[in-house]
Amino acid sequence: MSDSTNTTPAEAASTTHAVDAATVARYQFHGRDVAWLLDDRAANRGDHPFLVWEPKDGASRTWTYGEFAEATRKVAAGLSGRGVGVGDAVLIHAGNCPEAVIAWYAVARLGGISVTTNTRS
Repeated sequence: MSDSTNTTPAEAASTTHAVDAATVARYQFHGRDVAWLLDDRAANRGDHPFLVWEPKDGASRTWTYGEFAEATRKVAAGLSGRGVGVGDAVLIHAGNCPEAVIAWYAVARLGGISVTTNTRS
């Protein structure tokens, strides 16, 4: 296997899959963000599973798109009430759990930047 810095354009072209502009455009979400995408899915697939949590101990739990979107709106409202807004960095120090995911989406909903750390690190 050759070093990528020594790859010729012909070699690179042979390993790259071309995607036409129409395909790229179909999957673009110009002017839309993570909150928009979640809300769109909640509106169109609200009762479908979004997140399934199966902890080592205890019962599993499933959030639908609608339930998850509502949970993120509630957390975002709380963060907004504490002054969090666009461009603000928010530390999320949590284990691998649904609350960490909800917090991440809530910060994104406000246009903030999630800084995630794991309690196990």
